[in-house]
Amino acid sequence: MLRSTIRGREAELAFLLLVVGAGAMGLYIGLTTPASQWEPLGAGAFPTVLGGLTLGLALVKAAGLLAAPADESGKGPGGALWRIAAAFGLIVLYVAALVFQLFHFVVATGFFCFAFFALLALEKRPMRLIGMAVVSVLLAIAVFGIFTRFFFLNL
Repeated sequence: MLRSTIRGREAELAFLLLVVGAGAMGLYIGLTTPASQWEPLGAGAFPTVLGGLTLGLALVKAAGLLAAPADESGKGPGGALWRIAAAFGLIVLYVAALVFQLFHFVVATGFFCFAFFALLALEKRPMRLIGMAVVSVLLAIAVFGIFTRFFFLNL
């Protein structure tokens, strides 16, 4: 039963396993980070919450994957493997841009979000692409504001 449910969805399952691994790593890092007496939340609060949310969302996706009807063709979604590789490449480039400070946080995050949204949606309509660009810029500005004003991080 389980095998027939995920037949043709091996790429989705592989990506889900990567997400679960990242969420578990974030949760582990957050829980093992020692607390400081000068920080009200502690340095481990953010990775703990992020890892927990990631695992929760992965659980929801896994339930949806199991509840969806089996792919009768056995081929799965077209081009899923190249999209997973491209998503991984985008993440690596984004992290490198932040680590080496190639661009300001808002610029790097805005471009990353737009590229990721476009990759996931495979959208070609100009108005939708403009909407994705606007949402990406607003998201980047909001994240920058939250991290600098509420978490007091220097981005």
